[in-house]
Amino acid sequence: MSGKINVIAAVGLALGGALGMAGAMVTQQNVQSVRGEILSRQGHAEAASRTMAEAAAQLRALGMHWHAAQATRGLEPTVSLSRS
Repeated sequence: MSGKINVIAAVGLALGGALGMAGAMVTQQNVQSVRGEILSRQGHAEAASRTMAEAAAQLRALGMHWHAAQATRGLEPTVSLSRS
């Protein structure tokens, strides 16, 4: 019985470690994307574009295509629907 518990504990720890590392990588890319948005709002368009493109490329490499699209949404030109 003790051997089964040890195996279950080892598997749980391995899964927790793997998912924790994956979560840390995703968080890092999301923070990088936010930094790009801040740079963009501060008027540093070239640095913002480069930062957000790097974040998107890293997210795509992790297979997180939706997150990559969200990271680059700030790079797309916006259309105003209001009349001046």
